Amino acid sequence: MIDLYLKKNFSKSRKSEDITADHFYCRSFSRGDFASILANNMNVFLFVLKGAVSIRGSDNAIIVHNDMFVTFPLMDPIDIEFIEDTELLLFYYNEPTSFSATRILQNMKTKIINESLCNGYTLEQNNHIKQYLELLKIYILSNNECMDLYNLKKEELFILIKSLYKDEDLAYFFYPILKSACSFRKYILDQHVNYTNVAGLMKGLNMSKTVFYEKFKDTFGVSAKQWLILRLKERMAKRAKDDIVSAKDLMIEFNFSSPQHLNTFCKKQFGMTPSMLLNESKQYRF
Repeated sequence: MIDLYLKKNFSKSRKSEDITADHFYCRSFSRGDFASILANNMNVFLFVLKGAVSIRGSDNAIIVHNDMFVTFPLMDPIDIEFIEDTELLLFYYNEPTSFSATRILQNMKTKIINESLCNGYTLEQNNHIKQYLELLKIYILSNNECMDLYNLKKEELFILIKSLYKDEDLAYFFYPILKSACSFRKYILDQHVNYTNVAGLMKGLNMSKTVFYEKFKDTFGVSAKQWLILRLKERMAKRAKDDIVSAKDLMIEFNFSSPQHLNTFCKKQFGMTPSMLLNESKQYRF
């Protein structure tokens, strides 16, 4: 079910709303209104169907006019001022994994000439995109809750974007998403050696379990639990080759709670006891 709701916060001086949505959001605003898109560690397409808005994030402020659209990661709240009567459509997504999304993001950095242009780079809604948005708007406003339909519309959007815009424009347009994805990957690669479970790895990231698991799977291609086990096996196998390492050393260094815990892990993951693993590794048979 699509979860669309508003948290209203009105004051005498001005009207302000916090916008939160799991997937899609479409609404009209009046000139002079203010709103915030709450941080949820997802990404968002922001389409201005009519009017104009001023968007202020942590890094910069941009103006998006009628028939334009922009995308950015929601790592921090985004403040919006409606400088004209405006109709807005928001489209939330995680790291894109379709076709096309992968193709869009591959080698895009090599096409970026001026990095100062990357934040807030807008694209114009051509006729194909406008037709797509009109139909999507009908689905949203009619409260259609079929997630299969919305997932297909998400794939369709990326296919349209890839086929309708130049690679250079897409490189600038998607740069904030690329940059965010790289930051997540770097955190995982740097920090995973300090943790033996997913809960520990998540502590340094301000995101929900659902978003973390989806982002991890999209970034590394396997679940976080599978990936951590594979990395742990690699480190243990390498350490086991050291002549002076004992089973007790492995238990302590890799944070196993007891010899039984280590024994269970080794039998399941290596098909042998810790002692057998040490012997095999030292003989370069493993």
